[in-house]
Amino acid sequence: MKESIYSWMKNLAVFYIFLTAVMNFIPEKKYEKYFRHFMGLLLILLILSPVFELFQMRDVMDQNFWNSYRKEEMEGLRRQGEEIQENYLKEKYEEELEKTIQNRLESMGKPPEELQIKLARGQEIVVEQAVILYENRLEEKEKEEITHVLKEDYGIEEAKIQLEYREDNQTAVDSSSFSGIDSGYHRTSRD
Repeated sequence: MKESIYSWMKNLAVFYIFLTAVMNFIPEKKYEKYFRHFMGLLLILLILSPVFELFQMRDVMDQNFWNSYRKEEMEGLRRQGEEIQENYLKEKYEEELEKTIQNRLESMGKPPEELQIKLARGQEIVVEQAVILYENRLEEKEKEEITHVLKEDYGIEEAKIQLEYREDNQTAVDSSSFSGIDSGYHRTSRD
């Protein structure tokens, strides 16, 4: 019993020395009240530690802490898993929609050279951008027909459809050209 009281008093003394040292190193006084509050909570736990040991509550407190920690960890992993799953499903839905639109445009006799669909996440999945690249410039009637099909069949807003064509002297498009910035491609969006 004497040893536990001695250990408890030693812990209190070390705590106060540590508190005094750290208080001298706090750079701004506006954080001092928050630090004092936190250290006060630690002091309460330190003072009550003999009571916890007497009633064997230390094990219960440790168990509660670890249970709470595991719950938080599992919740974080669950959220991370859901996000990975959402991204995977979005990517696969974009790919499938691209294939479907590609087939539809081919059946109309207007196969695009390249096609990229970007979806926006939210409450609903909506097309954020549809970029369709053709080898040659399209006539106005063809543009209207393609835009009409994309709008009516797939619900893509007209402002989000970009019809682009490649100049004769340019080579194949790379993945960054869909931003509409590549100088080898001319944008003919339906804005």
